[in-house]
Amino acid sequence: MTSSSSGDRIARLVQALEDSVIPRLVEAHRAMAASSAAPTGEQPIRGPGDIQYFLDLVMATDEEPMYDFIAALLASGLSVESIYLDVLAGAAHLLGDMWNEDSVDFTEVTVAVGRLQHIMRELSPAFGIEIEHPSGGRRVLLAPTYGEQHTFGAAMVSEFFLRAGWEVSLGDGGSRNSCIEMVENDWFDAIGFSLGTEARLDWLKTSIREIRQRSRNRSIAILVGGQIFLLNPDLVAEVGADATAPDALQAPACAEAVVAERLRRTARD
Repeated sequence: MTSSSSGDRIARLVQALEDSVIPRLVEAHRAMAASSAAPTGEQPIRGPGDIQYFLDLVMATDEEPMYDFIAALLASGLSVESIYLDVLAGAAHLLGDMWNEDSVDFTEVTVAVGRLQHIMRELSPAFGIEIEHPSGGRRVLLAPTYGEQHTFGAAMVSEFFLRAGWEVSLGDGGSRNSCIEMVENDWFDAIGFSLGTEARLDWLKTSIREIRQRSRNRSIAILVGGQIFLLNPDLVAEVGADATAPDALQAPACAEAVVAERLRRTARD
């Protein structure tokens, strides 16, 4: 296995992936995915076995079968949205389980995540044109937890914001105050934080307080995401955020609702 430092870094990655791709993503999208099944009426993804098969392709030496698998899903009629939620998210979740079971090493996880990210980027143009973008798009900053360099989860959420017509910026998590500096220098309608561990709650609370004070947009909407907020909704208010979205699919609508409410509140004051 890897050194302690590398192991800790992968553990944070695994936590971030699991927080972003929890099974609730699949459940929330199940009805929508059914409407985009293959023309034959058969579900192209039949269960965990199919996702494991795809993950095996992702981790194989030859990359071509992995891309052929995705191409076959698209040809069968499965929507890009379903591939994001059911296939890529499901594979990331299985990858996290394999790391926890000590059945993959640091290099294997790093390569697999890189390939999942590449597929996501390749699908992005098709994903973006599945619906018509609304006029007057908003700007959102998606910021990972400070110290978290892997941004697979945030990148996936960003695709849903892009599809909904938002302009998206991604924080890198490498600087304690980078997100504060970004909202201080540029206008954002909303900022979304992804938190994978309670150990960063104090950092998040301090960051949100600073953002409220220093943001160019004093009515900026602040959302938080992660399993800890789903399990303990009271933490949303405790850290000073406005709301949490249950999954990536619902995040843009949640952000839009918060932005609208804060604007109404500002207009009344």
